[in-house]
Amino acid sequence: MRIAYKPLVDRYNIPRPTLIEWQKKAEDKTPNWRTKHLQYLREQLEIEEETISEINQKGILLEEYFLWVTFLFFEHAKYPLPKSTFAQKLRKFSFVVQFGVEYQHPYAKRIWLETEVDGRMQRVAPYVSLVEVSERLTAAQYYCVQSILLRILDGMRRKLNITSKPALLGSTWQELHAYDKTFSLEALKKELSVQGLSF
Repeated sequence: MRIAYKPLVDRYNIPRPTLIEWQKKAEDKTPNWRTKHLQYLREQLEIEEETISEINQKGILLEEYFLWVTFLFFEHAKYPLPKSTFAQKLRKFSFVVQFGVEYQHPYAKRIWLETEVDGRMQRVAPYVSLVEVSERLTAAQYYCVQSILLRILDGMRRKLNITSKPALLGSTWQELHAYDKTFSLEALKKELSVQGLSF
């Protein structure tokens, strides 16, 4: 029987020869950690595929994915945020009082819209719909979508060559231009499609 190794190689970065060796051990019918681990990884791929299918039925918009991945970027998230703190941190990120020159850049204007709140001008990201989306997702769906966005974000960080925590304030115009290009809707569309997410 032929075994498809490519999905496992692509998803988990395990070398193909290693997977072949694990498969040989599995065919020996001798229980060991390699055979159990290989089975577990295959099951996780199947579960993720089903979960992505469920997520795609939720109707998450491209702009919501953009705000989500941008928020994770500036939050410097490496792992999925707990659902209990996501809305709180997103709300804090979404309200900006500063009106520095950085917020005049087209990239910043894609995130924060200038509006009047309680009689004073503020910049606000449209976070409410994203909070509602996260509340509609089951724990598994929420974890899955956030894990995918973090994988996409890892690739974006590599393109930007960023190792420290990014911040909009103090960014040069050149850095903001690089953010704008890396986080363009076209680039995000491509990455989401590769991961199987629709928008």
